Amino acid sequence: MSRLANILGAAALFGAAASGAHAALPFGTLSFVQPDGTAGASDVIDIVVRFTLSQDSDPFAVDADGLVTAGGPSEQELLDRGFAVDAPYTTAISYSAGCSGSFLGGNCGGPYAFNFGFGFSNISLQPGESVDFLFGRLSPNGGTAAPGIYNFYSAQLQVVAYRIPENGPYQEARFTLADTCPNGDDLSCDFTRTVRAGGGGIVPEPSTWALMILGFGAAGSALRANRRRALPGPARG
Repeated sequence: MSRLANILGAAALFGAAASGAHAALPFGTLSFVQPDGTAGASDVIDIVVRFTLSQDSDPFAVDADGLVTAGGPSEQELLDRGFAVDAPYTTAISYSAGCSGSFLGGNCGGPYAFNFGFGFSNISLQPGESVDFLFGRLSPNGGTAAPGIYNFYSAQLQVVAYRIPENGPYQEARFTLADTCPNGDDLSCDFTRTVRAGGGGIVPEPSTWALMILGFGAAGSALRANRRRALPGPARG
């Protein structure tokens, strides 16, 4: 996978200390909720993703501060990464975003700036369950972007075990739970927006248009019925 840089969601690591052994590292899939659409040149674009916990995974839970309360790496998995487990440590959710793709220009210096959404918190999942959350936002540098087609590939959901000793260096072991493009940057897994001059907005899928048309028809029928019911009736005396 070609990535010239990664943006790490370090702010997700702060919170009260919470440590302890876990059964095994959870795993699942991560996908973009609405991978295609349009946007205006000055629009801030939300990247919403869906994490689905595998049927073969242990339950997984994260509290409101982003600390892992169920699931997470086992002591053996930590030891295999060279992370000592004989002292207190914290296990928290974290994020990583690849800079490849035309939104960020391959080196995070492209036409858009990225900010993490830190939306994965206060969540409890059983095997097979899913949750949608705001992964990040793309803002056009300088206020507007040139019209064109832009894409973004890799969003990762991670778990990190870390320790900040009183004396000594910061220590961590980082594990990837899911990646939107686990097999490399590919057009089959990218997040794409067609940016148009002026106003934008998401273009509905064909099935959505059908539902909207049905909705308009139902609304029209209801309006006609209300108009019929609003006709004057016999006076009561």
